[in-house]
This record gives sequence, C-alpha cells and structure tokens, in this order.
Amino acid sequence: MIYNIYYGEISSEGREVWNGAEMSPFSVLEKNMKIQFDNWLAFIGWARINLCDEVQVDWGSFAWKCTGSDLVKMNQQYPRMKIQDYDNIQPDKEYGVVFIEMS
Repeated sequence: MIYNIYYGEISSEGREVWNGAEMSPFSVLEKNMKIQFDNWLAFIGWARINLCDEVQVDWGSFAWKCTGSDLVKMNQQYPRMKIQDYDNIQPDKEYGVVFIEMS
C-alpha cells in the first residue's frame, strides 16, 4: 500500500472535518509535515489508541487531533520513524495528524 502520514497545525478549513464536512485530506493541515513510518498497520493501531478525535476524511484517509507531547511519545516508541521538523514541535500545542492512503 502506498500512503502518506502528515502532521501540522489544523487549518481553519480542516476544523470542519471534525464537524462532518468532506474535504481533501491534503487540506486538513496548514502545512503538511511528513512523518515517515514504515509500517502503516502499526501506525494506525498506535494512533487509534494514543491520539484523539479520529475522523474519516475520505475513503482511505483518517485524521486525529493530538498534542506535541503525543508526537514526542510516538517518536520515542518508534525510534526508526522520522518526523519532519521534530525539534520545533511544541509539547502543549494542538496538532493534527493525517493518514492518507494513496493506493
């Protein structure tokens, strides 16, 4: 399966996803910061347990809300993964995480 995982600040348009609006999964975040995670099943399982407010954005895409601390925790539990701009994550800030199935 080809997929992308992104995190970033939730866009004003993206907040509508949590109110039931349909939109492109690429529009949920202000800026899509890449998370490289080599096991999509492990990621989905981890996200469903550790992140909150899961919504289905489109057929194969899901979004969650989290804090920067949640992203740090994920990075500690999966040291082989890479989070773009990791050093600038703010622990108490709210972020969104989007899993996008490409094919």
